[in-house]
Amino acid sequence: MAGGRTSADARSATGRTLDILGAFERGDGALTVKEIAAAAHLPVSTTYRVVKDLVAWGGLERLADGLYVPGERLRQITGAPSWHQGLRDACVPAVYRFVVDSGHAVALSLWNGDRLLCVETILGRHTTIELASPGDELPVLATSAGKLMIATAPSVVDPFANPLPPGTNAKTITRQVAFARTNGYCTAYGEAASGQASLSVPVAGLPNGYLALTVLTPVTDPALPRLVEPLRTAAATVRTALGTRVTQVG
Repeated sequence: MAGGRTSADARSATGRTLDILGAFERGDGALTVKEIAAAAHLPVSTTYRVVKDLVAWGGLERLADGLYVPGERLRQITGAPSWHQGLRDACVPAVYRFVVDSGHAVALSLWNGDRLLCVETILGRHTTIELASPGDELPVLATSAGKLMIATAPSVVDPFANPLPPGTNAKTITRQVAFARTNGYCTAYGEAASGQASLSVPVAGLPNGYLALTVLTPVTDPALPRLVEPLRTAAATVRTALGTRVTQVG
């Protein structure tokens, strides 16, 4: 969506607006005006004026802490599912705050039927972290979120009903699931992506599935165990934002 690096004066008003909207293509979550300006290769003053107009129109939304996310009207035009809109509206502020405080990437995933789907991802300070895109189906047995859902979500299909994917070990998975049932969180080290670790906690039961919140770090980062409680706090904030539509799981 974003154009090339051209001079601000050479672009029409429409071109500048499209480049500003294109700043959100990477899926980095909420952005400041300076971050939008840098991505769109525009002066901050110009960016602020266009962003203000987009907020008034409904193309962008300004969060309480001054950050910006795609707005309701833009999501309606692009055809985003209504359940995804509601989840994103409720989750992004709390999730983004965790990213700012911890510096680590996060992902929201939804157990829907017998599939684990990516709802949202936000990149942290480690730019080498591999993130799925919203709507992607995630490997259940290779992710901490998948094994957490096996442990905590009701009526989950037996993960061993079909042949295991190459490189997975039934005994290891059984231990991880048992740990998650006892402790309420699950970890994975280098299983879904080489050199990458993750930790997941349950968020809530929704009418269309069960939501999990995951933090992703390099496997060499010693911070992962210390992130359990901050991640649970972020999950509780999301649960509160979702309100009466959810039930607590885990």
